[in-house]
Amino acid sequence: MSHKKVYEAGQKLTEHLAYVAEAEKRGRHRYVRCTCSCGTEKDFKLDHIRSGATTSCGCAGRDNSAKARTTHGATSHELYGTWWQMLERCENPKNSVYAHYGERGISVCDEWRDRVAGFAAFTSDMGERPAGCTLDRIDNDKGYSKENCEWAKHSVQVRNRAKSADKTSRFKGVSWDARGRNWRANIRIDGKQTYLGTFKSEEAAFRAYSLAYEKYVNRRAPRYFEATEGDAQ
Repeated sequence: MSHKKVYEAGQKLTEHLAYVAEAEKRGRHRYVRCTCSCGTEKDFKLDHIRSGATTSCGCAGRDNSAKARTTHGATSHELYGTWWQMLERCENPKNSVYAHYGERGISVCDEWRDRVAGFAAFTSDMGERPAGCTLDRIDNDKGYSKENCEWAKHSVQVRNRAKSADKTSRFKGVSWDARGRNWRANIRIDGKQTYLGTFKSEEAAFRAYSLAYEKYVNRRAPRYFEATEGDAQ
């Protein structure tokens, strides 16, 4: 049986955040009210604090913004605007779309959020941007990180957001079972549909589909629905 960890008022949770009190729970997620070293007091998702994704109210990163803008001529890089806007919508409450990102709990990983070294880490992890593509989060409910980001065309991004909203998988060969409340993997081979199992996450279901696809087709499985058509779907 798990026990909720109890914090004392004034206890430091990060370098900048001090615990004040419990905040209203949102869904299954525990929130705590904290005071930031800059004086801001607000509610934070505890999981983000524990993982290190949140270390301040956002002021720690913004304090370095002027320095970052003049570091190694980064502002002239074609990806600088993409990186900067990502940080702004997640960390700046005055940003016009902050309500859809930072306020919703979408954060930027520590490696990318540092306003001095973060841009170099971002470009190293993501590489060059293919023509016609923009930055996309694979799982629309998770933050920006190397593991959850890719360069994608607009049609794929729209599909990712829609699939997340209606619980229909964005992955080929995977579907949501509303009755069992889990993800199903199926593959069609020589016109016959084959059931591969049910899984807690759509990523796990897609791995099962990928293994079966590679076994029968002898090449890597297409990830999204607009990919190749035909047998072994």
